Amino acid sequence: MSSGFTQALSLTHDTWSGAIEQGASLLQLKDSKQFNEQILVWAVKHSEENDRITEVIKLYNLAGNYSTVVACLAQALSNTISRPSPKEKDQALEQTAVDIIRHYERMNRAAGKDREAVVRLLRIREAKDQIATGKPEVAIDIMESTELIPLSGDVAKITRRAEEFKDLHEALQRNLQAYLSLTMEALAGVHQKVKSSVIPDATRQMTLTALRRKSRSLMIFAGILKYRMSPDIYSYLARLDVEIAL
Repeated sequence: MSSGFTQALSLTHDTWSGAIEQGASLLQLKDSKQFNEQILVWAVKHSEENDRITEVIKLYNLAGNYSTVVACLAQALSNTISRPSPKEKDQALEQTAVDIIRHYERMNRAAGKDREAVVRLLRIREAKDQIATGKPEVAIDIMESTELIPLSGDVAKITRRAEEFKDLHEALQRNLQAYLSLTMEALAGVHQKVKSSVIPDATRQMTLTALRRKSRSLMIFAGILKYRMSPDIYSYLARLDVEIAL
């Protein structure tokens, strides 16, 4: 991330307003409100038309529209999660999101459902990256930390979480298939590692039993929400579950 944006994030809205007011005579603007209305609004529209979502988000941040910033981040991140490998533009967006959320949490800005969704979407992307680098066990820990999928084996808890699914942020609901698949892939990855590892048999059996419990929990959860995913994805999950059970 550029040092310019980092500096912009560290500015309070009052400080930014003061800077604009100092140059108001040159810009022929009365105050920062007029700057937002006449310049930032145009800049945002121009960036949106050119599909430059990261720039749009930065401009909203400068304007002090913090709720809009996190809403845009949630929407934009939800569009990148299902891609097998992120593009350079996606990576720039994710880094911007990380920096903004860190700053907003510190400043207690834009708390609520949108910000919570951004945090969870970033965790999902982090889990995908861990799988890609050969660390499926880390990916499982990350996904469990999101509390999106109950893997404890407690059927009552799984059922309750499935019933609560409809209350999740729309960006998370839309990516159900993506994060169920990556979690099952992580479980399958650890399963393969354990099966081929040189460890005491008792440790191996205990680890495999835990993996099977998590896999079964995921399938119960997916079964309740089966109508929200394609038959191909559900079949894929079921196939991995069978492999883990062997």
